[in-house]
Amino acid sequence: MNQNKLVDTTELAIQYEDELIYEDMLDIQVQNSNSILSTFIYEYENRYNTKIKAIAAVGERYSHYGSIGGNGELVGVASEEIDFLELVSNCDEFEILITDDKYIRVVKHDHDGINAMDLVLLTENEVKMYYENEYDYFNLAEFAFINKKHTKLFGSVLSSNECVA
Repeated sequence: MNQNKLVDTTELAIQYEDELIYEDMLDIQVQNSNSILSTFIYEYENRYNTKIKAIAAVGERYSHYGSIGGNGELVGVASEEIDFLELVSNCDEFEILITDDKYIRVVKHDHDGINAMDLVLLTENEVKMYYENEYDYFNLAEFAFINKKHTKLFGSVLSSNECVA
């Protein structure tokens, strides 16, 4: 499967050994990714006459340690801040990419394996419904996993997107 990488911290670290240049390039790539996300959200809100209040990334864990490392477990993270950095905290390395299937995938690497998660947009009404029933869910990411499908890209984001990394 071909994937259009927007950010890949491992590739950046190899390409830019100087830490200051690495940080600058990472900031640029994350800003570009957030700009793509903002454009997509704007088009999504206009198309569906709604307001996006949060983002989540949900998927599966892969570990070479098997079940000890959490292999096959469902994983997710969510944020009411529309910023990819909120989704990639607490990991060693990360990637943000657009898959051939037109999903935004967030991949978090740690010492035991990876969490491969696809983006889900959550509307104001969905976030409100989560808070009205928050004791039924572990967190907002679990709510997104149970109640929503991954959000597929459309519009100008697909036609104008260039591979950044």
